[in-house]
Amino acid sequence: MKSFVFNFISGDKKKFGNGAELFNLIATCVAFDQKVTIVLNENEDNMNFLLNVLQIPGEKEIVTYQKTSFGEISNYEGFRIKKLSEIKILIEQSDFYLEC
Repeated sequence: MKSFVFNFISGDKKKFGNGAELFNLIATCVAFDQKVTIVLNENEDNMNFLLNVLQIPGEKEIVTYQKTSFGEISNYEGFRIKKLSEIKILIEQSDFYLEC
């Protein structure tokens, strides 16, 4: 299984419009039995557009290094708060990395 990491380093959600592009990208990854990790870097509660992504069956997690609430996303069992050093390791060990 390969590991795909999508890092919302820019915080520019306009790149994904209504989320359809990201949804399709992640759905394709998990359809081929790949692990997907989404890194959130901002402290806004308006990341709830990712809730549709969480409905996709497959191995995925959402991580952040900030101790903030991300609304309904923080209730998702795959949501984790990790140390920045742990996230850097995730990125270094990934097979595919994309800054969003």
